[in-house]
Amino acid sequence: MNKTILILLLITTILIANEQTARNEYLNKNYQQSKIEYQKLVNAAPNNIAFQYNLGATFYRLGDFVNAKKHVLKALKISPTNQDIKFNLDIINKKFIDQNLSFKNHWAQFMGYSIPFILTLTLLCALPLFALLFYVTMTDARPEIKRPIILINLLWISIFFIAWGVNSKQGTYGLIISKKVSVYSGPSKTQNTLFYVHEGAEFKIESTSNKWYQIQFSNGLKGWIQGINIAEI
Repeated sequence: MNKTILILLLITTILIANEQTARNEYLNKNYQQSKIEYQKLVNAAPNNIAFQYNLGATFYRLGDFVNAKKHVLKALKISPTNQDIKFNLDIINKKFIDQNLSFKNHWAQFMGYSIPFILTLTLLCALPLFALLFYVTMTDARPEIKRPIILINLLWISIFFIAWGVNSKQGTYGLIISKKVSVYSGPSKTQNTLFYVHEGAEFKIESTSNKWYQIQFSNGLKGWIQGINIAEI
């Protein structure tokens, strides 16, 4: 146990030191080096909202607006109601041709928390709650103690399945990363070209077929696109 704690403390210390290095490089306008440092942090902790957001800001300073939007969207996925992220996302969107191909709302949330976060929280708390339930049911606990524990467990299970159901219906969003892309009527270049889209356009993935993606844009248009032209969020 002590070794595990020491390892966690060491990893935390390294991340804090690396974050300070990345921040200092950014503040000193050494954006290329800042990008390298933040990329290391994102690789180590992809669900850290600050790392994703700051990497996006660094890409923006470098003029790489596609990667800036990709990482800002990943930060928004972690915190769907964060107004600062939404504000900066609007600024980035103004750099693209297809500004209208962006969703107003992406991921569902509850009280400011993303559904995946709620799922993780319910799973982490499930074991101690179930252990407590097992204890009170196997002992002569008084009814006024047993009933609330049973109700809490039932409520916790309900929250988990509701969150799981919502999460399964959210789907996956993506981003066009190529300058100009053809959208086809089927998963092949031999199919008819329906229309063209440009880098920065957002879409929702409906299905996949041999490295091709069937997608739908915010305006309702649908089609197929090659996977090499997109980044999943």
